[in-house]
Amino acid sequence: MEKKSTSSQNAPKQKLGSILAQGLVSQISRHSAVQQVEDLKSHRVPRSIPVDLVDANPYQPRLVFDEEYIEELAFSIEEEGLLSPINVRIAGERYELIAGECRLRAHKKLGKKYIDALVEVVDDFESALRSLFENIHRKDLSDFEKYHAITRMRTSFTQVNDLQRKLDISKSQLYRIMAFGALPDSSLNMLKANPKMLGANAVDALKPVIKEVQAAGLDYESALNKALRDLANGKLAQAGLAKRIREDLLARSTATPKAPAPSEDIVIGEKKVARVSTKKDRVIFELDRKTFSDAQLSELRALISNLAEQGADPSE
Repeated sequence: MEKKSTSSQNAPKQKLGSILAQGLVSQISRHSAVQQVEDLKSHRVPRSIPVDLVDANPYQPRLVFDEEYIEELAFSIEEEGLLSPINVRIAGERYELIAGECRLRAHKKLGKKYIDALVEVVDDFESALRSLFENIHRKDLSDFEKYHAITRMRTSFTQVNDLQRKLDISKSQLYRIMAFGALPDSSLNMLKANPKMLGANAVDALKPVIKEVQAAGLDYESALNKALRDLANGKLAQAGLAKRIREDLLARSTATPKAPAPSEDIVIGEKKVARVSTKKDRVIFELDRKTFSDAQLSELRALISNLAEQGADPSE
């Protein structure tokens, strides 16, 4: 009887334990499913996607890509694999890069069909900000490319308040980068083709010179563009740019204008038939062709020859 009683007392406990176990398994399963979704949202689960379906980020800050670096990156990927997946977002039936264009280009150079990617859900502003943030702290991104990207973001988006904090750069660094805004459009277009030609320090040093020559009423644009061409050709160092512009323009403005060459008109009646002018060691005769006949011009040539022979130095 006691055994029966004991058995009947244990039965509910076993049933309860089974229920708890099943509930725990179900809870773990649900937690696992939720965790997978959270992992995907928090960008920790990469997937393999076709390289040909990935489009560039329209807000990519780089204007020029270093092909030598991409070659080195391709070699590294071939040897060790892709250590860090690219970041993309879904764009219709394709993907759009958020960050990782150099890695994508390296894959294309290797002829690879697929690339590991973290698929994220972000808006245009977040995508542009992430792309700029990833690149702005890299040493190989030029100051002008930073300026160009920041200017484009300020033009394209309204939520750019406190951009300096979002990009994790100092206010002084941001002001220095934005110094490019003092340059004329023609100079900025030259820098788009060769963004590493000129750094923010050189532009910052140039700003007071620009104000100085503008106050003097001088047009500095052509002089600046000529100096930029010399920079590109290695004929001028960045540190000498401001000095070159100041000396070129201000020296030109203070130069004594050249006096016109002395001249004398020969007038018969009211008609000017000839002009005689002196320029350095030359005497120049300008004759009205309609006034003198061919015979008269021949006589004049002969007269000049005779006079030249009489005045010639016998020792020469």
